[in-house]
Amino acid sequence: MQRSSFRQIVIQGDEIIEDDQAFLIDIRKEATKAADPNYKRRLPLFTGNVSGKDVFVVPVRGKGLWDAIWGFVALDKNMVIHGVYFDHKGETPGLGAEIKQRYFMDDFQGEGFLVNGEFTEITVAKGNNDPKNIIKDDQEIDALAGATITGDGLTAMLKKDIRMYVPYFQSLN
Repeated sequence: MQRSSFRQIVIQGDEIIEDDQAFLIDIRKEATKAADPNYKRRLPLFTGNVSGKDVFVVPVRGKGLWDAIWGFVALDKNMVIHGVYFDHKGETPGLGAEIKQRYFMDDFQGEGFLVNGEFTEITVAKGNNDPKNIIKDDQEIDALAGATITGDGLTAMLKKDIRMYVPYFQSLN
């Protein structure tokens, strides 16, 4: 069995600090504090080496139809998704609550946030021409039926939170 090593990092402006308490950062409170233009938001990032590959885990938080949605996005250094985990506080059972089902989360694997070195959002889209999610360079995930607002919230959450990490990932390449 190969042993994995993990680190916790805090990105604050141009400063990158290893901090074993990064998991305690409340990203919701950091977003509120960031309204002050003099405050440098603290961004937690978790890194590790899994099976010989560097993986970076970014926490995300947003708003669904009824309440908070959140998750974690595992990326490689090129911002290609290796896996995601989503959950919610009060989305509708059988509709928006399906964001926490494996069949939905698995569709994100292989999608990327960088196109030609530039950040591009990944959209949870109705009418996606690739409902089986075979095409991995279209930046689209097939939406959940009856969960348009939750899907829009998921898209906005990923765009808003992942974008903040782009300078870090660009510095790796």
